[in-house]
Order: sequence, then structure tokens, then C-alpha cells
Amino acid sequence: MENKQKIADYKDVRVILVKLVDRLYNLKTADVYALEKQKRIVEETLIFTSHWDKWLSWVL
Repeated sequence: MENKQKIADYKDVRVILVKLVDRLYNLKTADVYALEKQKRIVEETLIFTSHWDKWLSWVL
């Protein structure tokens, strides 16, 4: 499962940006899924963004 991968393994900024865009798209389209899946999508997105928000703001 993706959220079990160590985010620190991503060394290329492009990979991080693609993953971020994918997470944001999943949030945008989450309303078509069942409530449990919506919660999972939000939790995975929070985990991903919490690790990278400060770093991305510094780099970009």
C-alpha cells in the first residue's frame, strides 16, 4: 500500500509533485466514493502533505 512506503525515499522533486497532484485529484473526486474510502483518501493525503508541506514551500 502506498502510504506504507517511506516518503523519504522520493529523491526527485518531480516524483513528489506528481504524487501531490495525484493526491489533490483524489480529494477533488472523493465525493463519488463511499464514506469509508473518502476517509482513507483524506488520511493518506494528510500523511503525504504533512511530510512535505514545509519542504515544498521552501523548494518552490
